[in-house]
Amino acid sequence: MKSQLLLTIFLLIISLSLNAEITTDGSLGSRANLPGPDYQIKADLGRQMGGNLFHSFQDFNLQSFESATFSGPNNVSNVISRVTGGNPSSIDGLIRSTMPSADMYFLNPYGIMFGPHARLDVQGSFHASTADYLRLQDGGRFNARQPSESLLTVAPVEAFGFLRNTSASITTQDSDLSVPENKTLSLIGGDIDLSGHSPVRFDEEGFMAVFARSKLKASAGRINLASVASIGEVIPSKQGLDLNASGGQITTNNTLVDVSGRGGGGVFIRGGQLLMQDSVVQASTLDDLDGKSVDMQLTESISISGNLLGLLNSTFGSGDASSLFIKTPNLKNTSWMGSVSLGSGKSADIEIEAGQIWLENGDRIFNSVMESGQSGHLHFKVKEILSLSGQDSGNIVMGGIAYENYPSLISTGTFSNAKAGNLTIETDHLNLDGAIISVDSFGVGDAGEMNIHANTAKLTNGALISSSVFGQGNGGETQYTNR
Repeated sequence: MKSQLLLTIFLLIISLSLNAEITTDGSLGSRANLPGPDYQIKADLGRQMGGNLFHSFQDFNLQSFESATFSGPNNVSNVISRVTGGNPSSIDGLIRSTMPSADMYFLNPYGIMFGPHARLDVQGSFHASTADYLRLQDGGRFNARQPSESLLTVAPVEAFGFLRNTSASITTQDSDLSVPENKTLSLIGGDIDLSGHSPVRFDEEGFMAVFARSKLKASAGRINLASVASIGEVIPSKQGLDLNASGGQITTNNTLVDVSGRGGGGVFIRGGQLLMQDSVVQASTLDDLDGKSVDMQLTESISISGNLLGLLNSTFGSGDASSLFIKTPNLKNTSWMGSVSLGSGKSADIEIEAGQIWLENGDRIFNSVMESGQSGHLHFKVKEILSLSGQDSGNIVMGGIAYENYPSLISTGTFSNAKAGNLTIETDHLNLDGAIISVDSFGVGDAGEMNIHANTAKLTNGALISSSVFGQGNGGETQYTNR
């Protein structure tokens, strides 16, 4: 209901915005109502401090046939824009920057909505936020809610700051937003809603998502998603994304978040709740460079549902796949997630920390090696309960095979002469209802080791914990101990 209401509001705004406008507010230069539909935003409309070019707008909106082109000297490193007029920005056209390698920051604390025709043509990274201010590394501040309290300096942006307990949302509707290779795309605000009408499509083998109308893409780069629900700051760094505030809600529907490339990129997701429905986070390594990491830390819960591979970070080349780390009090998953080595690189190490994990209706978390590469490991640290139950009557294509009526499963496996990855489970209680936990060999390579540390375990309806051999390899050592 919430996403439908947001969509209705979004479409209403689009239909009523017959005269979309870009107007400067006069705080950094002259006040001007810029002529469209191809808005030219030159450096003299703002103020330059060293490598930072600051712009300040009263309103900033684009219809589907409109574009906004930011231009300026080649020495500009950051184009930093704010909207101060109190109205949300409706962006359904093209945002372009002609400054080589310049990163762009677009700040509107009153809300940002991207439509189905929204596009980016930028030379560097792009960061959209409903934060109230940007804090610069030397103590400078670019304030959008209280512009007179700004201190403009030459230092780069260090943090996104929020001054209220309720922040405006960022929404996308069938939006295809992308940045150049090795660059960063960020959406940092209140609740974040990414929605598409059409399903995500995979290749015939089922190893990779290849198309989505609703998409965020940063090839071999980085995507940041952070939802804030209190006063505080979001601080990006090379190693991660710090959320020094209460987290809000991130919702994705029929959306692809993709950082696949020569080396798989990084995805950092922070907030309170993550609700993924028929959506995919993909960070596959396609060539010779090692991948980075997919890092999802939600302070309340993660729910991943849909009859597809919701999280996928495989390697198709000699580079190792991006690692996967998930941390949350409650993880409920009815989708598939995993990593496959389809080249000479190593599949991902997958680590999940949670209070409770519920894998239902045929969910699978897997790690496999199919060629000459190595297999990563699976590691579960679950404070209370790890529960697997049920099966799915639908079908998922993986490796050209259509799986039907499959049970919930956690596994590592080898289909080649490489050894499968190890599987470690640490939990207070393990519950298997018609489900399977296994380390398997389907080829010449040996199965991995399995280590289960649990205080209690309950297996019902034909549930299995096994190390199986279907080829020439050896079974893996299996250990079960009280935690």
